Amino acid sequence: MQKISIDVIVHFLNSRNSREKLMIVVGAVLALAAIDNFLLIMPSAHSFLTTGPRLATLKRDLQTLKEDRRNEALIQKNWEETKATLAQSEKSLISANELPTLLENLSQLAQNTGVKIISLNPREELSLKNTKPAIYPIIPIDLRAVAGLHELGAFLSKLEGGQTFFRVADIKISVNPSHLTQHSVELRLETYRKI
Repeated sequence: MQKISIDVIVHFLNSRNSREKLMIVVGAVLALAAIDNFLLIMPSAHSFLTTGPRLATLKRDLQTLKEDRRNEALIQKNWEETKATLAQSEKSLISANELPTLLENLSQLAQNTGVKIISLNPREELSLKNTKPAIYPIIPIDLRAVAGLHELGAFLSKLEGGQTFFRVADIKISVNPSHLTQHSVELRLETYRKI
């Protein structure tokens, strides 16, 4: 069967003049090139173009993993140090049931430094809708007091140097008309709560 089909093609070509033979051969070569292009070259090129960038990324990731493997002991040491630092830092945060004690300690600290507290109002921050809850929620504390500048400085210094973490978010100092050396102070302190 195959011999017959080749014989038919040869007979067909031999029955044509040389110009027709050339056109048929060129047409056949172009058809084979087009088929080869669509079936082999284009899929291979597409595959190369899509996997090339992924391959570069994978090579880069592999190199990073090899470097991490070489530095595994150092990475492990840094991880342990970071965990210890985090555990130590968490000790300066308060738990939910420690807020009354914290307010007592804050009041005692103010009294020891000569700051007279007028009002002390802790409040939970209202969580905004569509926001992720904080890992360590902020507990703002509004404090109104009367103090001299030196007493206020000593109070803030001891507050910052204490075991519990405090951040002064806002401070307003105004003249106290009833006393020349004492000022009206409004502080907004922030501390953080452990969950």
